[in-house]
Amino acid sequence: MEKTYLVTNIKQLETQSKEYNEQILEKNQVITRSEQEIKRRVILIEQKQNQIDLMNKRLESLKEKAGGVELGPLELEVVNLQKSITQVGKEIFDLEQTWLREQNELVYLTNEKDTLEKETDSMKLKHTILTSRKLRTESIKIFK
Repeated sequence: MEKTYLVTNIKQLETQSKEYNEQILEKNQVITRSEQEIKRRVILIEQKQNQIDLMNKRLESLKEKAGGVELGPLELEVVNLQKSITQVGKEIFDLEQTWLREQNELVYLTNEKDTLEKETDSMKLKHTILTSRKLRTESIKIFK
């Protein structure tokens, strides 16, 4: 009866371990996607920053040609680009926070998986010992 319990328990632990492995794989995929999105947005920020630099240079050049008078449309473009950069920066921050939360969950799931594997190994060892004890007991009964 104890052997049946151990076998059933081992199967349950193995099933649970597989489920955790699947969850870890899913989390890894989400993390990978988040990392790719962060990289894409960093590149976008760099591009926007380059556009701002070019616009600032153009604005300075036009201001010098116009005798120091500020030109509205280019300045407006610069302000819009700066707002866009700020927004993308906030999105990157949010993605990083999500990534960190998912990393924490991944660590938790990995630790739980390791614990379950240790339990499974312990149960397997106990099962082997009990099976061996049973065989010895049966062999002693046969020889008596």
